[in-house]
Amino acid sequence: MPTHTSITTEMSLADHEGSFRRRIATWAIIFAAAFGSTVYYQSSAGAGYPLDDSYIHFAFARNLADGRGFGINPNQPTPGATSPMWVLLLSVGFAVGASSNTWPWALGAVVLTLTGVTASAICETLTPQTSSNRTKRFLSIAAGVATASSFPLVWSAAGGMEAPLVGLTTLLALLALSRARNRPAKFGAMWGAAVGLAIAARPEGMLLVPIFVACEAVFGGRGRWSRAILGAATAALLAMPYLLFCHATTGRLFPNTFYAKTLSTRSHIPEISALVDLFGVAWTLYPEAILAMPIIVVTGLLCWRKDGLLSVVVASLGFSLALPCSYAAMERTDLFAGGAGNFGRYLFPMFPPLIAMGFAAIARLATYVHRIHPHKAVLTIAAIVGITWSGVTLWRTAKFVDLYDLNVRDINAMQVRMADVLKKQLPPNSLVAANDVGAVAFFTSHRVLDLVGIVSTDVLNVRRPIDRPPPDNEEYEILNLLFEKRPEALVIFPNWYPGLYQRLRSGLIVMDDVYLQDNITSGGKRMVAYRIDWSRVAPANLRGITTQ
Repeated sequence: MPTHTSITTEMSLADHEGSFRRRIATWAIIFAAAFGSTVYYQSSAGAGYPLDDSYIHFAFARNLADGRGFGINPNQPTPGATSPMWVLLLSVGFAVGASSNTWPWALGAVVLTLTGVTASAICETLTPQTSSNRTKRFLSIAAGVATASSFPLVWSAAGGMEAPLVGLTTLLALLALSRARNRPAKFGAMWGAAVGLAIAARPEGMLLVPIFVACEAVFGGRGRWSRAILGAATAALLAMPYLLFCHATTGRLFPNTFYAKTLSTRSHIPEISALVDLFGVAWTLYPEAILAMPIIVVTGLLCWRKDGLLSVVVASLGFSLALPCSYAAMERTDLFAGGAGNFGRYLFPMFPPLIAMGFAAIARLATYVHRIHPHKAVLTIAAIVGITWSGVTLWRTAKFVDLYDLNVRDINAMQVRMADVLKKQLPPNSLVAANDVGAVAFFTSHRVLDLVGIVSTDVLNVRRPIDRPPPDNEEYEILNLLFEKRPEALVIFPNWYPGLYQRLRSGLIVMDDVYLQDNITSGGKRMVAYRIDWSRVAPANLRGITTQ
């Protein structure tokens, strides 16, 4: 006859086994959403990736895997990669011979799955155990599916870009913060480690440090200062290696992209018109996430304040607001595409926290109302809202696949085609000056000179000198550098460099000329590859080039 203890143990094991099975089922559903969406995008567009930036990551990763340093040119280190952590992960696959046709997007789909799983965990963590556990489980699954199938993250995963990694590390930091209140200092180190990884995923992760420290200071309860200090120190420790690398290679603290695409950070508050434009872009990309913001605020004041979880609410909303505000505060150059990068891609990291917290708010609010008015209709409405949100997310992602197709088509027709031309017509290890260098560096053995200055520090130094203001005429400075370096070829959008073209035209021999009337991805409709015969460039064209 079984004893009471044995019955209790058996029930506990059964509950644990049931919980484990439910968790595995949740992960499988999220995995299907992430991989299904990513494969749908990849198979629809065929071989290729939607940005030249994708190939910049790949070129860095391949050189790193081959032991040729962290740079786009072999053995020329440079902080031209804004996501060193993503480059490191990509390099693992390239080190074992994985194909660039499958490895980057497969890795993206794995990271996207983990991002969805973490969003689901946040929803579960922020919803208390009640009689509505079935609704809680349903909404946590829906949160993971909506995150893993959201257009911004699917576009990035399929495109070999780092946005899902930023989302994953940000959500891990929020999950750690949700468990830190009144806990020992080591819980601060936990969220600090996740924040440090977020910074390694993209520099915008630095915004999390002051936000998390402030949330700990205001809402952290016992031990808040020790957690805040240890958290900030841990984040700084993980972020420091790349910052030191940046300074050692360029004399600057941040990656080259910041200096190449921005003139400065404004000395006043963010420009209102720019902020409105950025939120307009965010609304176009994912309106449900923007609509979730007031729901999160209301739930925070009604429920999470009593649960001691306001720190997570403020941190998630704070980051999602700070990201567009930081871009609205930047004095951008013409090279800063669109409102916040191509198709708003610099805003993509703001969505995972809003999705996860939005579903958590729906689940928590439903629980709160159900306690006061225990009617099944309350839970049914919450389930309907979750189904609708997930359904609209899937619909929008399917709808935007045409955009992804066009992006891949444009990059293949321009940048990849030019790389093929250069590979066939130039001797190996030639120096190519270009404004888009990713495909050239990845598909050829040539060295590249990036005219924008993102991966070429010597170009950045003439465009954005450290010891003096930017030059009045950047083209003059770049032309002088070209005369010094004497590249064998020039690949540019001619309308970007009219003065440069005029000065060099006598020595330019067209290798290929591509014009895309309906181009929406690249920086210009016409890209031309020229071979440069420096003996035919008139010395008189140097006169008046150097400005004093």
